[in-house]
Amino acid sequence: MRLRRPTRTAARANADALSAAAANSLDVRRTVRNRARYEVANNCYLSGMVQTLANDCIGTGPRLQMLTQDSALNNRIEAMFEGWAREVHLASKLRTMRHAKAVDGEVFAVLTSNRRIESPVKLDVQLVECDRVTSPWPSMTATDVDGIRFDAFDNPVEYCVLWNHPGDIAGDTSFDWRPVEYVIHRFKLLPASSPTLPLSAVFPFPFRPLARIICVMQAGNL
Repeated sequence: MRLRRPTRTAARANADALSAAAANSLDVRRTVRNRARYEVANNCYLSGMVQTLANDCIGTGPRLQMLTQDSALNNRIEAMFEGWAREVHLASKLRTMRHAKAVDGEVFAVLTSNRRIESPVKLDVQLVECDRVTSPWPSMTATDVDGIRFDAFDNPVEYCVLWNHPGDIAGDTSFDWRPVEYVIHRFKLLPASSPTLPLSAVFPFPFRPLARIICVMQAGNL
């Protein structure tokens, strides 16, 4: 079985002069993101690849190692960190974030206070689906790009986080502006752009034909 690549003429026909932010607009990213999620949900090979990536990258989660001269203090702080990480399910959330970054192209988390945490430290890591970080109005300026507000030096300052998913039936567009100090945003860096594309967008052919190819190879013991 042989895969046919697009000709150079066909590839050049898709070239444009758009900026990185305009080329990776909300509609483009939403379409590619939905297709990537569909492939991960319906393709066992791709799902296993992404899950393995998340498991190998995060493992059992981060561990704190104190290196002060007081060994008793080191043990006490390390034990407190381990208890806090277990209470907020830090490892599980980090694996989810790594999985989402590979599939969606970016991932968000908000540092917030949770009084129900059974720990002296009430800090919690709240995962936010990337669909919720967007502008509630269809506009893009030099300082506001799809839910991210920048300063004059292109540094992110605030993130617009919707209260509800934009695909909810309720259709509530209420939102909060979260300072950058309390938002974790992981993404693949593109020139002069904050929006990014998911992992499957970089492959030259869809994963569904790939699954069929692997099945044919296994059936023929190739």
